[in-house]
Amino acid sequence: MQSIVADDSVSPESGKNLVDRLIDCGEFAEARIHANSLLTNCPADSEIYALLAIIEVNAGRLSVARRYMLEALRLAPDSEVAEGNLAFLNSLEQQAANAEYIHAWLVWRIRNMDFPRIISLETVGRCNAKCVFCPHPMLDRKFEAMSDELFEKIISEASRFPPDRFSGFGMHSVNEPFMDRKIFDRLATINRVVPNAQIGITTNMNVMPPRFFERIREIHRISNWIVSFNAANKQEYEETMRIDFRRTVINTRRLLEENRASQFVPGPIRLSRVESGDERDRLFAEQCAQVFSGFVPGVDFEPVTLSRADWLGDIAATSPGYFHAYPCNQWVNLTVHCNGMVPHCCVDARAQFPLGDANKQSILEIYNNPHWKNLRENVSAREVVYPCRTCNLR
Repeated sequence: MQSIVADDSVSPESGKNLVDRLIDCGEFAEARIHANSLLTNCPADSEIYALLAIIEVNAGRLSVARRYMLEALRLAPDSEVAEGNLAFLNSLEQQAANAEYIHAWLVWRIRNMDFPRIISLETVGRCNAKCVFCPHPMLDRKFEAMSDELFEKIISEASRFPPDRFSGFGMHSVNEPFMDRKIFDRLATINRVVPNAQIGITTNMNVMPPRFFERIREIHRISNWIVSFNAANKQEYEETMRIDFRRTVINTRRLLEENRASQFVPGPIRLSRVESGDERDRLFAEQCAQVFSGFVPGVDFEPVTLSRADWLGDIAATSPGYFHAYPCNQWVNLTVHCNGMVPHCCVDARAQFPLGDANKQSILEIYNNPHWKNLRENVSAREVVYPCRTCNLR
């Protein structure tokens, strides 16, 4: 096919027509060059952003395409063309996510039929925050702590799991893990007793026990660290979490500094936001970059937006229900609350649908109970399982 030759002297409208023809001819690299050239002279032209989005879709760069399409909508919010293209992009993203998720699920289903992939441990029921999206205030166990006997029992049992089946522990549930005065001793116990286990940490970074960084550097195999940040501006943060914004920022900046120096967490620290479903979600990454200036997005930290749970009806849903045509990754995991109860899943905050009691049963006995194992063996969609079909998480 003969290439289309561009003329730099053409008008913006002619230039956009040229880019359109290049796209039709499949010459996406050339189209990108000319579209970016047009954007230099017409930075507020929504149609150029829409064209760039189409180019990136064809290149398979969906996240880049989404940014361009959102900018096109921002510049021309009433554009039916941009809205239609964004809907198409959403469909492509969902298809890609579903295909990737199903592949991962099939691997987990085989590998973790008899042994859990991850055990989330709520070693203390306390939390210093009062997040508007969290059911913590209604919990009966919020002033309890996991006994040493129960913790050691769980860790001892996990030490006998095949290391190629069991990935490790998440040190969180409906709580703030660093309000556990024994947290560093517990983490050291995991390192000693289950040396291959990875450790995931989710914290609001508003609470820092004495010698925090000295002790955390002694812990090995921390695989990921999520700061539950939720808003990168003081007003929204304090309205959402009801704790001091400045303290969290100071502590998190120190965390980023220490991790840059010692790399006790591989990869970037994740700054999470529970979605609000509005413009604030889009601004979160930009505001994080401003608050944590001097650190590199994607290297030192990574802003992420998480779905907002209704906690099986405990919190009013702010997003529509989701069609659960796929299995749930929680079917290969377990959560143990600080009182020993094992809930149905991560959003069964009050253990309304308990799988068992870790004080009285072994972890494998609970994990392989007939109901829970049947989900892994025979069920392919959450929509046929109660309470899974009531969950609004994507």
